[in-house]
Amino acid sequence: MNKKIDVVLFETEGDVTGGSASIRQCQTAPLSLKSLQEYLRVKDHNSVITTQGQKSLKALTGEILSNNPRVAAATASTCEFPLAAEVMKNLKQENQEIVTVVGGYHTSAFPQSLSPEKCPPDTDPSGIDFLVIGEGEKTLNEIVSSVKKGSLDNDKLDIKGLAYLKRGKLNVNPRQDLIGDLDSLPLITWTDEELKNNIFDGLIARTDTDKGITVIVSERGCPYACGFCSTQNVYGKKVRTHSINSLVDEVESLIKKRNVDLIVDYAPTANRDPNRILAFSEEIQRRDLAKKSSFYQLWRLESPNGKLMVTDDLLKAVSKTFFGFKAGLGIEGLTEQDEMYLSKRHSVDNLMFASESFDKYGAVFRGFFMITPKTSQDAIDACKDSKILGLFDDLRVTYLVPYPGSPLYEQVKGSLLTNNWRDFTCQQPIIKSDCLTLKQYSKALSSILQGFLLNPHRKKRIKEKLERFPELAFGMNCYHEKMRSYGFEV
Repeated sequence: MNKKIDVVLFETEGDVTGGSASIRQCQTAPLSLKSLQEYLRVKDHNSVITTQGQKSLKALTGEILSNNPRVAAATASTCEFPLAAEVMKNLKQENQEIVTVVGGYHTSAFPQSLSPEKCPPDTDPSGIDFLVIGEGEKTLNEIVSSVKKGSLDNDKLDIKGLAYLKRGKLNVNPRQDLIGDLDSLPLITWTDEELKNNIFDGLIARTDTDKGITVIVSERGCPYACGFCSTQNVYGKKVRTHSINSLVDEVESLIKKRNVDLIVDYAPTANRDPNRILAFSEEIQRRDLAKKSSFYQLWRLESPNGKLMVTDDLLKAVSKTFFGFKAGLGIEGLTEQDEMYLSKRHSVDNLMFASESFDKYGAVFRGFFMITPKTSQDAIDACKDSKILGLFDDLRVTYLVPYPGSPLYEQVKGSLLTNNWRDFTCQQPIIKSDCLTLKQYSKALSSILQGFLLNPHRKKRIKEKLERFPELAFGMNCYHEKMRSYGFEV
């Protein structure tokens, strides 16, 4: 038998990342597991990471067992939870001594998943010992420490952020205090293989596509309580940030030492504090790192009270700093009815100003839209000539998914088309439509994307943008080729 590994960290592939028209453009090594691994390393726990990829669950189970782990820990969204639970059950059948743990967005929102009666029929949580609620670093470290000391049975009552069954009753301990100083976390190190295998197939300017792609997180937490979002369940409402110096240190290392030229920031709302973006840009320029990489962030169009959060100053700053810049904005509602349903409305004037500013500086404007029970066929058909949809360079469209434990789920649980969690991928309808037949509903995602790609307003604007910023041409061609590979006309 191999020497024991303290922890095998893994994730299954319940969420469709490859064979879908609704492109999840950035596919990288699992950032949450990498963060856990680095935290465990400085606590003197050894770990390995494995992902399912194209492997069967049986093969994944065998790979985990081959490491002879004390603990097997998975991260899971709702669609991945049934698969993670199946792997844990398989592990227990082979070795009862392995401690099995699942954390992530799903468990943090719905710790009741540990109780079989709270799960759908296709999900068996019986192989899971513990769920982690909230940020996982501190809790997983305490679990592993207790396992290595042989004291877990006594310690689990005091480990914060832990949920477990005791005589069939669910116990949920208080959450861990959030990590306040993100600079105290160890820097994530990426292997050459991970950097090579990371994928970004969306529209963005690149200096050299043979160089690496990686991800960072400039801050955790989000102050905006969107009812369909699960970010706060894990990272809370309080925003905690890395210092500007530490962020630029990381960027400098990635560019100079790791040959990376595309960096993706997974901060939930990176432009909530414009001064941070300005300071970040200034420091990169001061260190002579400007125009050495492209950068992608998630932004917000406007605050809940309607104040525009996309400004000319911000886009001017990032355009001077990066070879290419792209922001994805959650517009969410295709129509006013969709926006009212989602309780997230936007000013058309603000949207038009933002699009014009992105075009002015050669930045890429990406929209995120959701198909809701209020999406009508007229709205879908209008995408072919919608001036609003024509404001975006590229688009991700998903179906609204009511994640268990969220207020939205409680609101719509009597109107679900399926309660099979494996289907909660955002790629198919989950909530009954008020407006569409099931056939129309199932085709809505591809219909909206096709209308967007052929939209004459977008085509005209993109043609003019590429004439002014030819460095975008390669990325645009890659994006369109990807859409053609899914059968779309471009």
